Amino acid sequence: DAVTSVAVGDHVVTCLVQGCGTCARCEGGEPTLCTHATATRRAGDDEPRFRTSTGAAVTVFANVGGLSEEMVLDERGLVAIPDDVPMDLAAILGCAVVTGLGAVFNVARVQPGETVAVIGCGGVGLNVIQGARIAGASRIIAVDIADSKLDAARAVGATDIVNASAGDPVAKVIALTGVGVDHAFEVIGKPATAQQALAMAANGCDGYVVGVMSDNSTIEVWSEYTKRGKSLRGVFMGSTRPRVDIPRYVEMWRQGQLDLDSMVSRRLPLSDVNEGFRAL
Repeated sequence: DAVTSVAVGDHVVTCLVQGCGTCARCEGGEPTLCTHATATRRAGDDEPRFRTSTGAAVTVFANVGGLSEEMVLDERGLVAIPDDVPMDLAAILGCAVVTGLGAVFNVARVQPGETVAVIGCGGVGLNVIQGARIAGASRIIAVDIADSKLDAARAVGATDIVNASAGDPVAKVIALTGVGVDHAFEVIGKPATAQQALAMAANGCDGYVVGVMSDNSTIEVWSEYTKRGKSLRGVFMGSTRPRVDIPRYVEMWRQGQLDLDSMVSRRLPLSDVNEGFRAL
């Protein structure tokens, strides 16, 4: 009875970006940097509600949960969407889509005619490519080691593909552009590929670390790059503002700009979740 932003029967998307809504960061439109992130934690989450038969704690993933037919979470983690959006497509809006598109629109702010390189063409990387296409990038170079992912990248908007297993991807990107790209996105989560992104960026331009690394990872940045005005910028969840961005992306899907259907490779019932992980 205290919930006011959504109602019984609403179709909703969940998102792990759950700002408190009142701190300076949230008020400034940066909920991913909320200074009171624990405000949306559920009471009692310090003591797991469930345990396995061996006593191991079963905790809530990313303050959202999952792999369950019902979940309980703070209303600040929900965004209402129109009922006609297919739920299997809506399910990816709150993570892969907002992260990839947000990296392009909210962080890099790619402009028409600019050039882009995307290292890693999985679910998030494909949405970085889509975002770059929608933003009007003149050249979108997809980099991966799997031909199937490069094919998928071309299908959603990549203008050039580079198989990183067949030679130095940095040299290939430089050869394609002459000077490097305006924006280079790392979407794997490895220090080595983050360094490649920075190397692919043209002088005065940026590399973006979208992939998630372990907290103790170290990225080396050559001083030569800083002298050339390059920067390596971290991106968390596409700096997403869920209740602003998700409705925008739904509208892009409605208008045929955003391809959600090709993002879904298989459909399985919840009982086959382990098969889903094996396929992944």
